[in-house]
Amino acid sequence: MWKYAYLVLIGALASQCARPLSLQFVPADNAHLVYELSINADTQTQVMGMDIDTKTEQDMVYSMDCAPPSPIGDRVVTVVYNTIRMSQTMPQGTTYYNSDDPSTDDGGPIASMMGAMIDQPFTMVISSEGETKSVKGLAEIVDHAIEQMSGLGEEAKEAMKAQFGGEAMTRNLKSITAFFPPNPVKIGESWENEQTVANGGMELIVNSLYTFVGREDGLARIQVEGDILTNPDADAMEIMGMTFEYNLQGTQMGYILVDENTGVAVHSAITQAFMGNMTTDTPETGPMNLSLVVDNTIDIQLQEDQP
Repeated sequence: MWKYAYLVLIGALASQCARPLSLQFVPADNAHLVYELSINADTQTQVMGMDIDTKTEQDMVYSMDCAPPSPIGDRVVTVVYNTIRMSQTMPQGTTYYNSDDPSTDDGGPIASMMGAMIDQPFTMVISSEGETKSVKGLAEIVDHAIEQMSGLGEEAKEAMKAQFGGEAMTRNLKSITAFFPPNPVKIGESWENEQTVANGGMELIVNSLYTFVGREDGLARIQVEGDILTNPDADAMEIMGMTFEYNLQGTQMGYILVDENTGVAVHSAITQAFMGNMTTDTPETGPMNLSLVVDNTIDIQLQEDQP
């Protein structure tokens, strides 16, 4: 009898492993999802013989309210940034901001910008196949937030909008559903995706390789690998009135856990490492070269899922 039960168990496990992964974005109607995004970035810069180490920690809590699907399966998702915390340490000192703690609002540019983004809703349209078709309202929110930055002239604000503003953040946001496979995949099978994203004002191409590596308790585990390259068609970067050409390359790796029934991402952890250089040549500085080494960790955790 126990042998028969053992064979049944083995058969059930084999069936589970053999079943292809076919993801669709189908959260419960009016689902309320709350995520926490944590980013730790360590940037080492060498310029004119000096080593400059910048450490940035950013923590953001945001909610996503999912409307019922349209006749073709698209869902309008309303996103709100509820809390933003940031700490940045440089040789000159540390800047800290917490939207939940008014005492950290020093009136500086970072506090002014981030404070203007809290509780401002924007919408995404996500198809049942997981494609982010459009993002509306985010560009206006971010560009308005940049306008609120104190201590910056109009020229500097326009440069900030071009490099860090709404269009750049919209591109980044569209990439968060890029892990959906275009077709059903079995364990061990892979698929590719290319996204253009902005990182610190630099436009990068991320070539990702996703592999379905297993499932447990209704969650599919997707392994993430990829290469990071400078977009050769990107404009040069403006910093403090100077124009910099940049060339970076690197890698990323990590994983994503996804609810197989709803297509809702439950947890993702990604590490990125890239390096390269930035060059400029102005009458004031002459030729100048900066070398960069950047290490990022990006962690997104579902905190709440209410129908």
